[in-house]
Amino acid sequence: MKHLKDLSTSFLKLAVVYLSAIYIALMLSSCSGDVYLDFDTVVENSPPVLAEHTKGTKVCTKRIIEYNTSYGWSVNHTDIYSYNYEGTRLLDWSLMRLVDNLTTVDTLITTYTNVYSNDQISSMSVESENDIVYYDFQYDDYNRVIQKIKEGVVENKYNYIERRVEIRDNQDLLVGEHQYALDNNNLKEAKWSEGSTVDLNVILEYSHDNKNMPFKNVESWYPLSGFRYLGINNIIELNYSNNLTITRDIQYDSDEFPNYIYETYSDGRSRIEVLEYNN
Repeated sequence: MKHLKDLSTSFLKLAVVYLSAIYIALMLSSCSGDVYLDFDTVVENSPPVLAEHTKGTKVCTKRIIEYNTSYGWSVNHTDIYSYNYEGTRLLDWSLMRLVDNLTTVDTLITTYTNVYSNDQISSMSVESENDIVYYDFQYDDYNRVIQKIKEGVVENKYNYIERRVEIRDNQDLLVGEHQYALDNNNLKEAKWSEGSTVDLNVILEYSHDNKNMPFKNVESWYPLSGFRYLGINNIIELNYSNNLTITRDIQYDSDEFPNYIYETYSDGRSRIEVLEYNN
């Protein structure tokens, strides 16, 4: 409970009331079919089977994440994500970042707006104080993003092979790879290249609980998310091949959705996250 007191004190200091992503990070795509995407060709195989899970109407409406110098961060700041829905369809959301400069508090706001076509997010705008960026998305027959296009230029392409996803750039170079679990769509392992090498030299392994992920019931998965499938459980540990480990101590509400997360890093840092829901 000491962590909650620290959070309350910090919020009063920053004059805050206001988040979410990725889980974005923490944000749905359907989960069937194998697709190999070439620059001009899509080859489809029969879809793999995914275990069904019950969907409801409860969705996360706000996430508040505090980074404090007393928890090892260089600057005090708070990220507040607020989500706006029509039922369980995500319409738009905003990130308000409050940066405490000791004598002043800077407020930075970014707004994400979805545009729907045939029940898919066909495009998005990302608007900050001095800029607005437009994204378009192409999907396969199984409602999965196969191309992310930024300002008219292909930025990434996604190839789906069973529960493995290849991530390629617009030159068709492999820049990342994900492996997902078949029974729950949880991300098990991610690889990407770092530095000048073209090899996938960084590996990140994930562990999950068996509770409800905050955006489990959202109708349309956030296509800018780093996750290509919507997992139904919460990440409780991340292990990087560079020896960094992140552990998440989660408290849950009566519906087994997380409402408080205390996240610790093996390098000594930590952060606090509080989540709110529509019911």
